[in-house]
Amino acid sequence: MLFIFSVEKGTMLTFEMDFAYQSVDNLKGAIAQTQSIPIEKQVLLISGGECLSNTRAVASYGAGTDTNPIFLFNKALYIDVQSPNSPEAGRHQFSNPHAERQENLILQRLNAYCDIGDASMTTIKMRTQLAQELMELSAQEAKLCRQKVHEQHLQQQAWSAVIANLEDAIAAFQKRAAKFVDMFEAFTQRQSEFQIVLDNFPEDNKILARVPLLPGLTLSSQQNSSGSTEASSAEEGPATLLEYVLRSNPSSSLVALADSCRKGLAQMNGELLEEIRKKVNELVDKTSQRTFKYIGGLEDRLSGLEELMRKADGLVAEQEPICQHFLIMQAKASKLKDSDRQSVIANICQAQPDELRRMHQEYIHLKDITRRCSVAKEELCKNLRYRLHYITHVEGNISEQSTNLAVYEKRIASLIKGLSKMEQIHIAPQIYVKSVAEVIRRKRFSTQFLKWAGSLSTHCKEVYRSELAKRRAYREQTRSHFVRALFSGLDDVPPPYATTTPTAFDDRLPPVELADVERLRQAMPANLAGLLEMSISLPSLSLMDVDNASHSASDISSKKTVESDAASHQEVRAFEMPTTTSLADPGYVTDNSNNVVMELSVEKAAAAPDSDVGTREQKICTDVLHCEDVRTKLCVLVSELRTMVGGFAEDTTALAHELTRWTGELQSDASEVAAVMAEIVQRAQSKEKSLEERLEIEQHKLKDAQAEIDIYYDQLRQMKEFVDHSKNEMKLMQDDYESRLTKLQLEHELEMESVGTRHAQRVLELDVRVEELQEKNRKLQVAHDEQAAQLWKATADCDDRLARLREEFAERELSMRENLERQHKNELESLRCRYKLTASVMSTSSGTLGSDAGSSYSPPLGGPGEVASPPGSSASPSSEIENRWRLREMELQEKIRQLERTLQERSNDPPAASACAAASAGPSGATDMDTSCTSAFTSSQFMADSQYRVMAESTSGAVLGSSSSGPLVESTVVRLATSSPSGGTASAIELIEQLRGKEAELLRIQMRIVATCGTGSLPSLSSDRLSILSCVHGDLVLVAYDENRESYMIFMLSSLPYFLHKDSLGELGLSTDPEQWPKRWIIGEVVDKEHCEARRAVNRYKLAVGTRFYRVRVRPWDRKGAVRREQERRQMLKAMTAAAQGGAAAGSAPAGSAPAGGGGAATRTGANAPEVVSNAPSGAASPVASPATSI
Repeated sequence: MLFIFSVEKGTMLTFEMDFAYQSVDNLKGAIAQTQSIPIEKQVLLISGGECLSNTRAVASYGAGTDTNPIFLFNKALYIDVQSPNSPEAGRHQFSNPHAERQENLILQRLNAYCDIGDASMTTIKMRTQLAQELMELSAQEAKLCRQKVHEQHLQQQAWSAVIANLEDAIAAFQKRAAKFVDMFEAFTQRQSEFQIVLDNFPEDNKILARVPLLPGLTLSSQQNSSGSTEASSAEEGPATLLEYVLRSNPSSSLVALADSCRKGLAQMNGELLEEIRKKVNELVDKTSQRTFKYIGGLEDRLSGLEELMRKADGLVAEQEPICQHFLIMQAKASKLKDSDRQSVIANICQAQPDELRRMHQEYIHLKDITRRCSVAKEELCKNLRYRLHYITHVEGNISEQSTNLAVYEKRIASLIKGLSKMEQIHIAPQIYVKSVAEVIRRKRFSTQFLKWAGSLSTHCKEVYRSELAKRRAYREQTRSHFVRALFSGLDDVPPPYATTTPTAFDDRLPPVELADVERLRQAMPANLAGLLEMSISLPSLSLMDVDNASHSASDISSKKTVESDAASHQEVRAFEMPTTTSLADPGYVTDNSNNVVMELSVEKAAAAPDSDVGTREQKICTDVLHCEDVRTKLCVLVSELRTMVGGFAEDTTALAHELTRWTGELQSDASEVAAVMAEIVQRAQSKEKSLEERLEIEQHKLKDAQAEIDIYYDQLRQMKEFVDHSKNEMKLMQDDYESRLTKLQLEHELEMESVGTRHAQRVLELDVRVEELQEKNRKLQVAHDEQAAQLWKATADCDDRLARLREEFAERELSMRENLERQHKNELESLRCRYKLTASVMSTSSGTLGSDAGSSYSPPLGGPGEVASPPGSSASPSSEIENRWRLREMELQEKIRQLERTLQERSNDPPAASACAAASAGPSGATDMDTSCTSAFTSSQFMADSQYRVMAESTSGAVLGSSSSGPLVESTVVRLATSSPSGGTASAIELIEQLRGKEAELLRIQMRIVATCGTGSLPSLSSDRLSILSCVHGDLVLVAYDENRESYMIFMLSSLPYFLHKDSLGELGLSTDPEQWPKRWIIGEVVDKEHCEARRAVNRYKLAVGTRFYRVRVRPWDRKGAVRREQERRQMLKAMTAAAQGGAAAGSAPAGSAPAGGGGAATRTGANAPEVVSNAPSGAASPVASPATSI
């Protein structure tokens, strides 16, 4: 279950666990349905103050158990703090008619039961019942008290969760407020800048109106924009920069934007910030009030309630032995003999009223404790409701202030955005002029750079290709020479450097020329025109010097007039000159680096011999590149040195300022230290004086304390003397007590000896009685085992005999079927022939059928005695057969009624009684049962034999015997064909049909007899038989009431007793109340059993300590199920019987459809004939056989 605690009501709500796996929104919907709280008014918190989000799953919070529930708050209750209390507040405070009636009834019964003067067993039972009711009511009150205290603990946890949630909310609010204050302060710091921008707006607007917009810029922007259309391109472009600004955002006005910025800047001032800070601080102060956040005295109150709860539990514990004493006295009084019962009952009745009144007083005390807990809970609910109303108000203020801060943040952000636009408008002319100048500068630079880079790449490419050709030629000359192995690394090739011309750049710049710049300079104000002149300057050509140096080196490399030693001398001189000058002036190194490169190249070129021109050119190029690297490094070093010198100068200046500042601070600190030292000395002197005065006071106090100590010593001496005197008196009293105690111990020992003697005698008597009972029980057990063995043996013999009879019956039935089929075929053929002859005779003499038939058949009859019989006399055999059948039928019906009565008596008897009777009957019982089964089976066989004999006689009477003369059979057939259905043959057929019905009824009774005798071929009934040897799950047992133990026991042949579990009494509809006459026995089905041992001397089963027994759980016996199983068994028997009869009648089925032609009467006769013929041989051939033999 999912537990949710309603804080206002103080009650626990439970929901299905399925809601734990759903969202919080679904849970709130269920709460709204059950508690009528709107979803928007619900607040769900967990321990720690976290609020449940509607989209998350409930199980993700790890709450909702009985010890850690989810706390539910109803915000609708805090709209009006003076609304009435919750309905849960104190059930004792308001009038409860039911509780008042119950209390009045208990009080009336108490007075009535206590005032009863008649000391009887009924009085004891009534008082015991009242004591039990008081005990139950006290337990209920204690439980209610515990529930109230627990609910108040949960309310305390809920309040802690509310405080935690409030602290989290105020922390988040403070964080947001601090962020807003920082944002506002940053805005305030730039407020002066924004004000200057707004003040210069009119002048900026005029400047924008004067600044012309170059036509090349508009054309370039239109070509770059992808959204331009033909209509917009046809319009005339803006003439000034102001028109361009206005066209870029036609929906807004610059004047309106400036006005809104001025208003916003005027509103967002320091006063607004101070007001916001004040509100935030007030709100924080409201939430930090400790007197409201923490309920004073709540811990002490809960501790007091815990003490009351323990006291209530103690009162219930005191009532339990009293109630148990009532039960023990009732049981003791019920077991006493009539002679001793009256005196004991009188003593019991005399002591019971005081105990009942004591229990009632404790119950009243418990009700008062519960009332106090309810009142405490009501007060806590009121207090919590008032505080929650305040918390709701504070959180509402927090939400309101958070909304205000969000609004202010949005306004400041919007204002900053507008001011940034105004700032852009302010600097728009400068940016415009700088951008135009930057375009001109970039165009010049890109032109010169591409020219220089093209020449450099051409030269580098020629040098690179030349070097590759020389290396390739050398490699071809020395490809296979062995000397080449001495020189490693000759296969390397130089990497390509600056061999490709760079691609063109800055080709997308707007088409601004110098003429546009001149026109712009004339239209611009003086200050902006000067900015334009300062921005447009020639690009630095320092990078281009490398190109000149390269060309110079290439030109000089062609000169070959300088000697090698002079070249060496010139190299040394050339390197010394820049070194010496670089120490004096770094700028000299930078300015003359190209000269150094050129001198080195000239000198090296002059020093090279004329014989190896290619080598010298290669070396010159290498030197040129090396010198270029040296020059680059020198430039970097010079710039770094300049940066370091500048930084050093700045650091020195800063250190000087810091030193001056530190000197001033040290002087001020020294003066402060001197002042502090003087103040410390003064304080020390005053402290010393005060300490001296205090020392004098303490000395006076010490003298007074010594005087008091002397007084205390005198008092202590007096107290010691008093204690010694008290000890002497205590010793005398102890001696007196010991003498009395010794006397009482002697008397007690004498009394205990006498009691022990009587107890020993009683124990001996009981031991003898127990031994006699055990011996008797053993003999009964032995006799029972012998009888059971004989019964099982007799049953086995009966089963063997039944099996042999079934086998004999099966063999006889098989042989009888074969004979019947053979005879049936023969008789059927003869009947067909005779039928055809009769049909032909009837067709020739249809007009005079009666007279012709008599004359044509009279000669062969052989005399009047055999033939001459009137039409009415043809029914005489049928009448005789009918009379004989009726007599037999009456006998069979009488036997059937007797068998039905026997079966009804056996079915009415309970299974346990029949089982016990069978078990106790011994050999005689088994013999009687065997005899009854045998006689029933014999009678059923006799009935079947008689039935078949009657069938044979009726059949022979109907056709007048198959062995008679032909004319007689023919006349019979003629009569059957021409007579009415009310003739003798029809009567015989009707009797056969009735016989078949009786046969089916007899078969049903015979099946019941077989089932009663317990044949092995029928379904078992073990599941519906009582068990007296085992007690496991599913067994049927007999539950009987034991008056001595006043409990229900299970009838079992075991050494351990089996008692019925008290939880099964209600399910079985039983009661152990002495006032109600309990049921003596009942049948049940075993569910479970427990092995127990008696631990206490007084127990409900009245067993001795240490006695082992079983407690059995029993459920009611499924009588309908047993009846259903019996019906299924009978249906099975019927199916088996039908199968047997169907097999017997299978051979005669086609006979009815054998004749293919003839009239209607002949056809009906042919259809009935096989039934008569098929049953006739059956009775004649096997008079003993019965339909039951097919089973």
